[in-house]
Amino acid sequence: MILSGMLAFILLLLSSVGCSGQMPEEAAAASSPFATDRVVTVHIVMATEDWNSCQSNALSEEYVRADFWYDGELVPNVAVRPKGNSSLRHAVQSGTPRFSLKVDFNFFNSTRAFRGLKKLNLNNGFSDPTLIRESLAYELFEQMDIPTPRTAFVDLWVNDTHLGLYTQVEQIDKTFVSRHFPSANGNLYKPEVFAGALTWTEKDLVELPASVVTDLDINLGGGKLEEIMQAIERTVSEPPKPQSAELPGVPPPGMPPPVDLATAAAKLDVTAQQLHDALGDPTQGPPNLAAAAERLGVSEESLQRALGFPRNGMPPPEGTQPPDDPPPSVGAQPGQPPPPGMPPPV
Repeated sequence: MILSGMLAFILLLLSSVGCSGQMPEEAAAASSPFATDRVVTVHIVMATEDWNSCQSNALSEEYVRADFWYDGELVPNVAVRPKGNSSLRHAVQSGTPRFSLKVDFNFFNSTRAFRGLKKLNLNNGFSDPTLIRESLAYELFEQMDIPTPRTAFVDLWVNDTHLGLYTQVEQIDKTFVSRHFPSANGNLYKPEVFAGALTWTEKDLVELPASVVTDLDINLGGGKLEEIMQAIERTVSEPPKPQSAELPGVPPPGMPPPVDLATAAAKLDVTAQQLHDALGDPTQGPPNLAAAAERLGVSEESLQRALGFPRNGMPPPEGTQPPDDPPPSVGAQPGQPPPPGMPPPV
């Protein structure tokens, strides 16, 4: 009995650890491209002429084909280009090949990713003699529960050129958004150098050169930016609707007095939501009672009574309700002779 129990425990332990001898958490950490316990060696191999072109034309930021080696693991046929603004210009001016790089794993193969990532950034730590400021800043953001890209330190080589310690940073893209938010749908914005200072005003927009083409086809919160701008322009340019001159509490002509939808719906044996949907948006004008009645499957007269709609075009006196039944018509009463000049009942 004891032996069989020990055997069951060993089998259970092996199933949780796996064949590699790693616990699930350890296996996940080992598969992550952001090692936190060591500096991983990254080796990028490309044609000599491509590497020379990257150095001589770095500011063009053009992709070249290369092989990416991460800790001895090969990812062939990736795209690599110089990246950066101040850091890139400084590297070019100083004549050093130690500029930041962007690696795109699915540039030549749209279905491929590297350990769940489509892109990686290799940052050179520009103006940071410690080479750890970027990583520390992201760590602080993460501790404040701000969606933050992951980082790691790597020892970077390009061909036989040793570039030294770089900060490897996760790309902020849909993969990043999917990891932090329930949905990756929506827009991602990247500020440009000067616009990122948030100093733009309406005057700057007016003085924008005509040669600058603005992309108005982007999606903004579920609608195209151009359509949203046109809707705002119409709203601003349209004159305000005149206010009713009626006394407070008295509806405009053709509109029913205020009524509780739940009470009116109960009179019609429908739900308040059904009544609301049938009447439509009250801000768009008087409701079409005939269409609403047809949608609800009731008579127009019943709908008028339930809503307290005035029959003579005037609201009922304050504190009173219109009668549930129409007033009796002038004519003969049952069992009585017709009034003078009226034909007998048929």
